[in-house]
Amino acid sequence: MTTYNLFNGPAGPDDLQQLIHQAFAEAAFAPSDDARAQAFVASLSTRLLMSGDLQLGNAIGTLIGLRRLDADEL
Repeated sequence: MTTYNLFNGPAGPDDLQQLIHQAFAEAAFAPSDDARAQAFVASLSTRLLMSGDLQLGNAIGTLIGLRRLDADEL
């Protein structure tokens, strides 16, 4: 089992919690439960990637079929 270090991107638990809340807020208006779940995962993945945590952001994104991104693409 792979272990992820959540603090490569967000500075700490408070920053990670903020990313999660932002992803929930962004996904809240999707038309169905399935769409909300997919929007949440996509948003959280994107926010983690933008914060610098490429490993966790990509791992979460692959759950819904998003392609992996590297630092050059960001």
